[in-house]
Amino acid sequence: MLVDQIRPSHVEAWRVGVGRLIQAGHYSPNTANSWFAVLRGVLRGAKRDFDLAGVASDGVKDFDTSTHATYTEEEPNSLAAHQVPAFLQKLKEDFPQHYAMAYLGFATGLRPSSLRPLRRRGETPDIQWEAKRLLVRRSQTLGKKVRNTTKQGVRYTIDLPEDVIQVLRWHVETQLETDAQRESELLFPSLEGGFRAGTVLTKPFEAVSEQMELGYALTPRGMRRTYNDLARAAQVEDIVTRSISGHATERMQHHYSTVRGDEQRRSTAKVIDLMTARESRPGAPSETQNSEYHSGSENEPKRTSADSAGGTRSGTQRRAGGTKNRKAS
Repeated sequence: MLVDQIRPSHVEAWRVGVGRLIQAGHYSPNTANSWFAVLRGVLRGAKRDFDLAGVASDGVKDFDTSTHATYTEEEPNSLAAHQVPAFLQKLKEDFPQHYAMAYLGFATGLRPSSLRPLRRRGETPDIQWEAKRLLVRRSQTLGKKVRNTTKQGVRYTIDLPEDVIQVLRWHVETQLETDAQRESELLFPSLEGGFRAGTVLTKPFEAVSEQMELGYALTPRGMRRTYNDLARAAQVEDIVTRSISGHATERMQHHYSTVRGDEQRRSTAKVIDLMTARESRPGAPSETQNSEYHSGSENEPKRTSADSAGGTRSGTQRRAGGTKNRKAS
């Protein structure tokens, strides 16, 4: 069928068919709505280009997302701050070839599609080793095709701390084992020297999640969610957090965040301080106040704000090494 032959009835029929796939659990309504947005754009362009009487998608509603939970308390697709060091350590022990990519993902919140095309050398390297600066300006999804911009349509820089640079140098010096990898310009090349597969971190993350008995499989997208949570625990200003992760709006930053119970508990305790004219406290309630605010939670581990803020630091202090057990390519 040609685009100028599409009618509202065709769009409605498509919507019904996709709705069945959503009901069967094959796709989320959010994914379907992203498809619908593309279809709307095509049909609006057709109206203009072919001087059509109307847009076939006008009046057709988006898929309902009100009852769909992308992430739940049982499966948040993120790690708590105290879980990150153990996750990274296990990843380095069992999948050292993927450790640096994951480390950089957790440290910056970059999407895998922005990590895979990073170049470590060549005429236009994306990492400036001496300046300790990362240029985020490319995106790769499938095959060899690369967009010279990010998913958000922006290009920006991230100034990196020495800890990150050391991990990346360790990766280049020890984890590029084939001639094709060493000759490649990419920071994270495949064994053949090209781009890693889009699912390259999926199985390693699943394996480590199972070893840690998380109760869910962390996906590579969880690096972005965890980064936002770590930045919040470290009390990084929102504007700085977004300048690193590349989130264009506060709304998207919140979408990729998971507020946990201990954060709510500490925050509520601070509000109660103000309500009752108590002296403001920087962290969790004291031991005597725990019985007042934490009733029913005596079995929960009591973590301090220092524990949360230092979640990634302990991981960065571990230097290069790890068993080279090639469980994933």
